[in-house]
Amino acid sequence: PPHPRPRLIDAVSHMGHEPPPGMVSEALSLATVVECVCRLVGGVSDLCGITPQNGDEPLVMSTNPRCDVQVMLQNVEVTRSILDRTWNYFLASLQTLMVTLTSPPLLSLVLSSYASFTHTCGALQLLGPRDKALAPLCRSALPGNPSDGTPVALKPYNILISKVLLRLVFELGSVLAEAWMLVLETLQRLDTALVERGVASGAAGAQAVLP
Repeated sequence: PPHPRPRLIDAVSHMGHEPPPGMVSEALSLATVVECVCRLVGGVSDLCGITPQNGDEPLVMSTNPRCDVQVMLQNVEVTRSILDRTWNYFLASLQTLMVTLTSPPLLSLVLSSYASFTHTCGALQLLGPRDKALAPLCRSALPGNPSDGTPVALKPYNILISKVLLRLVFELGSVLAEAWMLVLETLQRLDTALVERGVASGAAGAQAVLP
C-alpha cells in the first residue's frame, strides 16, 4: 500500500496561512527544507554559470542558453557528473514541492529553482533530465476541466507556472529540439483555454499570462 504523506509535506501546504494546532514548528522546519533544496539547486546552477531569471527582462529568443560560458566550460565535467548522479532526486523534490505548496512566496522560490534546474540541464544538453523537467511544467500550466467540459478559471498556480514555462522557452528555444513538440502542444492548449475563458488569442493572450 502507498505510504501516507509525511506530516512535513502536509505542513508546507499551510505556509502563508494559519496552520493547524501543533503544526507550526513543522511548517517552519519544512520552510527550511525548501530553502535548503533551492540552495542546493542554485549551487549546481552557479557551477554552470546560470544567472537567475529576471522577470523584468524583455523576452528575446536566445541563440544559445544564457550562461557564463567561461564558468560553464571550466566546471562542465564536475557539473555533469553531479547531475548524472542526482538529477532524479533534485527533480523529485522540486516536483513534490511544486504540486504541494500553496504559499505564493515559497512556490515562487521553488519555481525559480525549478527553472534554474531545467535551464542548467538544457545548457549542458542533458536531454533526459531536461525533458523530464519540462513535462510537469507543461501539464501544470494548463487549467483542469471538469467532466462536464465547463472551463474552470485559471488559478494563480497555473499563471505562475506558465510564466516560468514561457521564459524557459525563450531561454532554451535554440536547443529544445524534439521537446518543441511538447511545448508547442502545451502553448496551443493554453491559448485555447484562454479563449474559452474570454481572453483574446495570440499576443493579447500571452500578455495576460506574462505581462
